[in-house]
Amino acid sequence: MMLASLLTAAFLVAGVCAWRIRQRVDGPATKMVLKSGIYTAAVVIPLQILAGDLHGLNTLEHQPAKVAAMEAVWETQRGRRFHADRPPRRGRP
Repeated sequence: MMLASLLTAAFLVAGVCAWRIRQRVDGPATKMVLKSGIYTAAVVIPLQILAGDLHGLNTLEHQPAKVAAMEAVWETQRGRRFHADRPPRRGRP
């Protein structure tokens, strides 16, 4: 959650600075603050991806039913593949 909040703040800072530059109301530090927002986002994005992947793997290990529900697998079986392009089928095998 902390990484997501930091990423949101970085994009907010970068967006406000970009808006100020575009409207020509920027000061001498606006470009420096814009760079800091972009650099912060560039560092935090891979960390957020890694943290999300690790969280998903932990959930898969400790709560497989929850992962099955997220993937719309209503009838679980060993070795079943995930199909993101199909809606769940109820009542049919």
